[in-house]
Amino acid sequence: MLRFVKSSLFRQFKRFAVLATVLAFWPGAALGTNIGQSEQFFVNKNYDQTGRTQLTATLRIQGKHASVYLDDRFLNGITSRQLTTVESNLKKFVSEFDSNIYSTETVAWGSEPNPGIDGDSKVVILVESLLPGFGGYFDGIHQFSAEQAPNSNRREIIFVSADALLAGNAGMYAAHEFQHLISFNQKEVLNGVSEDIWLNETRSEYSTSLTGYNRPVSGSNLSRRLSVFTREPEDNLLSWDNTPADYGNAMMLGEYLVGRYGQGILTETLKNKLTGAASLNAWLASRGEREKFSEVVNDWAVASAINIQGDPKYGYANPDLANSRVAPGVRQSLRPQDHFITVVDSKPWQSSWHEFLFPEGFSDGAAKFKLSNTEPDHSLVASVVTFGTNGKKSVRQMSFNSGTGTVYVAADSEFAPVSKVMIVITDISDPENKNSSDITLASEMITDEALASARETERGAIFTDEPAVGENSLIKRRGSEKDVYVISGRYKRVLTPPVQALYGHLANQRPVEVDDAVFNSYMTTNYIRPESDKKVYTVWPDGTKHWLNMTGKQFSDSGRDWSAIFVVSDAEGRLYKSGADIKQ
Repeated sequence: MLRFVKSSLFRQFKRFAVLATVLAFWPGAALGTNIGQSEQFFVNKNYDQTGRTQLTATLRIQGKHASVYLDDRFLNGITSRQLTTVESNLKKFVSEFDSNIYSTETVAWGSEPNPGIDGDSKVVILVESLLPGFGGYFDGIHQFSAEQAPNSNRREIIFVSADALLAGNAGMYAAHEFQHLISFNQKEVLNGVSEDIWLNETRSEYSTSLTGYNRPVSGSNLSRRLSVFTREPEDNLLSWDNTPADYGNAMMLGEYLVGRYGQGILTETLKNKLTGAASLNAWLASRGEREKFSEVVNDWAVASAINIQGDPKYGYANPDLANSRVAPGVRQSLRPQDHFITVVDSKPWQSSWHEFLFPEGFSDGAAKFKLSNTEPDHSLVASVVTFGTNGKKSVRQMSFNSGTGTVYVAADSEFAPVSKVMIVITDISDPENKNSSDITLASEMITDEALASARETERGAIFTDEPAVGENSLIKRRGSEKDVYVISGRYKRVLTPPVQALYGHLANQRPVEVDDAVFNSYMTTNYIRPESDKKVYTVWPDGTKHWLNMTGKQFSDSGRDWSAIFVVSDAEGRLYKSGADIKQ
């Protein structure tokens, strides 16, 4: 297990973080540079194999970016054959750190404190005998002076398991822990804030993929995390108890976010004063994304269950995860006249999966699902996934009114016959709310007459018997209008045939004909930004594009909406002739 230690001293001395980086060479802080030199180090007794708080370690090798010390007790307890293996693995380890881990991660995440409190540009890596199951740890206490923290080593230091070095996989653990050291510098030192542990761990878990330690996937950290995640997917994301399930969550969340949005969502949120979900929400908003992070978490839960390849919203982009799917915690066969009630004990930022199998030959009536939340201070996001016997799937987000949402799946729906429905629920309550909530999900089969009555009387319910309209759907107004529009968020923009032909996933897609109410529920926009261009343009009906030559503040002050901007291909951008700039 990998471990990030957030000690009480971390909080107590956070205000000294900047000071600690500039006062190099505290008395006794200078490191030896001679191979074979032994020194005393403070260690964490909770992870040390014998519960030590101090140990003696010897400098065995130095690279361009690392000085590696080996626990003397470990060295004195191994055989001569094991020592030969250790020495060989040590050379490979330092080479990996210099040529891969250090260079890759500092480019991705930024710099560690350098030269830092010890005045040495090299990172100290202490190879220590750790308890079984622990691969390494990082403790920010060592970034403080002896006056601030008596048990501080006053060095830029990470700890790696001696057993991992002997096994030849110490690099994977170093990649994880080195991100924590970088994060300390980027958040605590440079921005004066402490990152939420779950997001800090998400970056460290992704670092093992970033540095290539998850290829091949067999036997890798990713493989182990995936195994835990599929067994315990309902682990609470934000409540960090340092369990294997927590790390499984962090790894899979990182893979999903990078696959959907690119690495920037993890990299850029590390380098500002916001933390946790707030930093991710700000990043999403800055790029015109309509979803809040809470909704993204529910999308991730859906992706983890259905994993549609090629769909970044409802699938994992990493091909090594192509066959990964979590099993629903509740699976129920629906039968006429039956009425089922499922009660879920939910905590903030926890997801659950509920699958309902339809009767074979389902052809009359509908299934009704009613989701209720018993606690007014708990909020839910839920998605309804409809599966057809033809293999197609539809995903819609349930709407709630006073904590209750209702969905009807008709026998004559778009995927008739329907094989099953999955309800994916995520509690998005305030993480500070420690109370759990009982979520009630009632399901029953109803008649055609009851379905018709519900259409007339229930507003806000979802009726899944019409083609779904969602992200990247093509629509046209039912009737005489010929124009085709593509949907993104709450906006639509017209697609001419030449433009539609540029996009393979849209070229042959049949537009959904919608009534006036649905058509008018999406606002029309003509703002675009080509992928490789930082400029935003407005496209006119005559086929010209006009640069909005103004600052971001002017754009916002003018009443324009950032989420109305469609990111388009460079090829589409080149289709339009340039016209006069727009400056107001």
